[in-house]
Amino acid sequence: MTKIAVVDDDPVLLARMVSLIGMQENWRCALQAESLGEFFEKTNPESSPDVLLLDIQLKEINSLQHLDKIKKMLPNTKIVIMTGYTQDKYVLDALSGGADGYFVKGCKPADILTAIHNTLTDGAYLGSSAAKAVVNHLRSSGEGSSSYEDIAILQDDTAAPALSPREWEVAKLLVNGLSYKAIAAQFLYRSIRCGTM
Repeated sequence: MTKIAVVDDDPVLLARMVSLIGMQENWRCALQAESLGEFFEKTNPESSPDVLLLDIQLKEINSLQHLDKIKKMLPNTKIVIMTGYTQDKYVLDALSGGADGYFVKGCKPADILTAIHNTLTDGAYLGSSAAKAVVNHLRSSGEGSSSYEDIAILQDDTAAPALSPREWEVAKLLVNGLSYKAIAAQFLYRSIRCGTM
């Protein structure tokens, strides 16, 4: 049974998400909360959820600032951000903070289910709006280059959170449609070829 937690301060959306999850075979909503405080109070690390669906703006609190605490408390839980924000800053902050997925509210229920399923099976998911934000950021960081292969990996603190070169490479591969499994296989092959293993 896949256990899913949902944190959103919109009670109507929260109820819809819980209902959608409850209709899926072998899925159940193990925890629902309208704030991070309530989430932390209800969370038991010994019976952690498999997936946490997390809104960004919760009662004046930016949940992205607490991703590190969540990851430490629930190291085996996949975190999928669900939000209305499409700006690249939020997407990149989420990914660099440890989120495993990102989709924009208002998408079809089937897309939400895909986000959860792909995060569980492939290790990550970027909705089309989130992927577009990353592509736009990578293009602007590439100083006008339209080719992903030619995009320079820049660390401009004014433009984006600092990502390591490897994180940037993973982001580029994700927006090119590769799954986490395919990316991992690619890195493994490269390390064997280069003799770094």
